[in-house]
Amino acid sequence: ECRERSVSLGDLFHNCNLKDLKPGTRYYYRVVIPEKMLGLNHLGVAETFAATGMRQDWEGRHASPLQNFVTPARYEAPPRELYVAPDGQGDGSRPEQPLGGLGAASRLVRPGDTLVLLPGTYRETYYGLVSGLPGRPITLKAGQPGTVIFDGSDFLRPGALHLYNCDYYVIDGLIIRNYSNKTFASRAGQEYGQLQAFACRNLTIRNCVFSGFGVYQYLITLKRCSEVLIENNVFADGVNSIT
Repeated sequence: ECRERSVSLGDLFHNCNLKDLKPGTRYYYRVVIPEKMLGLNHLGVAETFAATGMRQDWEGRHASPLQNFVTPARYEAPPRELYVAPDGQGDGSRPEQPLGGLGAASRLVRPGDTLVLLPGTYRETYYGLVSGLPGRPITLKAGQPGTVIFDGSDFLRPGALHLYNCDYYVIDGLIIRNYSNKTFASRAGQEYGQLQAFACRNLTIRNCVFSGFGVYQYLITLKRCSEVLIENNVFADGVNSIT
């Protein structure tokens, strides 16, 4: 039987991240559709999530056959600088050939890498798919401070950055604005906060601007996180700057 659980949080992405796995080890897993939607409570513990008017009439309790994978015996890839632009079409190896957006970057990044974000407006969410390592964090930074804007598409997106079970991240020099507030996100079964981090360790958030729009706007939401450094940021118009 599978004894541990990782949930997708009822968000838009349906990813489950795993960490603290041992090298060269076989692990077994199942994918399960729960009877009711799961979310994280204020302690960061998964529990049934309910919101007024939300439909939950799917057929739950379905489970996939038992699957397995083997972790690599050793990780030796050198750190890289990858360049990213909202309209990029390259491989990210140099500024003239940037990757196209945050989704492409999150799929390629690995421990020790730095994502250099080129000037522009990014109308999407960075969803962390891998953790950094001690001495080899994953860094997202503006190539030129004040020119990289994460925009929530008129408050429709749940957050600019979503980190779940992701350790050793550095977020540096971003402008974040116009993401969904509690009123809209929670009714859609999503977490809310312009930067969301759950069950993460060793995070650094610095030199960023978080611009909310007042009522029910959360700027940084942390649950079950430890060793978090937040320095030299600007918080504007959010009902809660750090939650």
